Amino acid sequence: MEECLRRSAAKRQGGQLHVAVVGPIYGGSLPIAKYVVTALETLGHRVSWVDHSLHRASYDAFGAYRDVRHQQAMQGRFAEVLSLSTITHLSEDPPDLVLAIAQAPLTLAVLEHLRKKKFLTAMWFVENYRHLTYWQQLAAGYDYWFVIQQVECQEAFKRAGARDVGYLPMAADPAVHRPLALTDAERAEYGADLSFVGAGYPNRRALLPRWLSKDWSFKLWGNEWEGAADLAPVLQRRGARIDTEACMKVFNASAINLNLHSCGGDALDPQADFVNPRTFELAACGAFQLTDERALLPDLFTDEEIVRFRRTEDVPALIRMWLDDPSGRRTIAEAARKRVLRQHTYGHRMKELLAAIGLRQPDRIGAILRGDRNAGSLAARAESAPEFSAMLRQFPPGQRVELKDVAAGIRANGAGRALEREELLILLLDSYRTETRDLV
Repeated sequence: MEECLRRSAAKRQGGQLHVAVVGPIYGGSLPIAKYVVTALETLGHRVSWVDHSLHRASYDAFGAYRDVRHQQAMQGRFAEVLSLSTITHLSEDPPDLVLAIAQAPLTLAVLEHLRKKKFLTAMWFVENYRHLTYWQQLAAGYDYWFVIQQVECQEAFKRAGARDVGYLPMAADPAVHRPLALTDAERAEYGADLSFVGAGYPNRRALLPRWLSKDWSFKLWGNEWEGAADLAPVLQRRGARIDTEACMKVFNASAINLNLHSCGGDALDPQADFVNPRTFELAACGAFQLTDERALLPDLFTDEEIVRFRRTEDVPALIRMWLDDPSGRRTIAEAARKRVLRQHTYGHRMKELLAAIGLRQPDRIGAILRGDRNAGSLAARAESAPEFSAMLRQFPPGQRVELKDVAAGIRANGAGRALEREELLILLLDSYRTETRDLV
């Protein structure tokens, strides 16, 4: 029932929020934070991007100490400073919602301070909760958590003190993850019968050598493959990390893209629930992928959109079968791309996230999303007070209007004349609002 309400609310969104997106210093969630910023702006919201990646070099410098204890202490202290700097950023331009992306440097103390100041906070935890467990110390700090796993994950967060936990799977950005027209030289450089892009997690080190064969070409891209001797002949660029543009070229140039979710063992993930970003990115590129089965995958893609395997021994036969069927590969890849564009972009996810919060905050976030704070709606409700209605009708009907906007209009147009009682009242309220805005 709640999911139906959320979808309905997502479709009806018409107001403009001010969202502060707080990103991490570095890591896999950094590009996701940037996709979120783009999606919110495309939806018409005003976004303040708190970009902590600007401080990456300083953070890394503290990692140069020989003693690991010193590294951890200094990097931890630096993250605390960045957390405090976030408060300063928010105090200068207070948003309606603070949306943090996984590994954003916000401490529990700062989150509690923001709550005291009546800020709404949310975290999109785009990580495997079993592997990265720092959420346990922060669970009680955020008003809303959004996670990429379901029942067990949500229950664990609530036991740790989280107030509200919702499921929000990964997505793709069609402006970035898209079909490309490659040159012959690019196809030669990036293409292969079989490709894999990713870091050298233990299960990948154990399984990928089993799928090498003289019957097909195989290229391995990514970093952290040191010591993987069996894979050295197929490792590209000596194991250097590749950027997003290169990834897209690999996806588009490869006949089959392996998508093996990471885990710490030497086999398939025994707790295979979440669906990684790569699944959506490959699909958005119109690239054919062969992925390990995930419990949550059937709710996102059908068997006609993504080919999956449940046993490692089945992979060689699947590779042979699909290499011999280029037409079938194109049909499946095109269907997957259509599904992403229809349901799985970051724009879809942000609509769902805001709708979920709006349902729980109907008089705050919900009212803004419904357009109740737009000038036309406010003016209609103020018809019984013509003096206020006239002030509101000076703004475009679809523009969101707050007290500060009306006050600014009075100051701009009131010079040299005696102000009306209602105008003085608005200026008084706005002055009080400004004086009590101290957040630091």
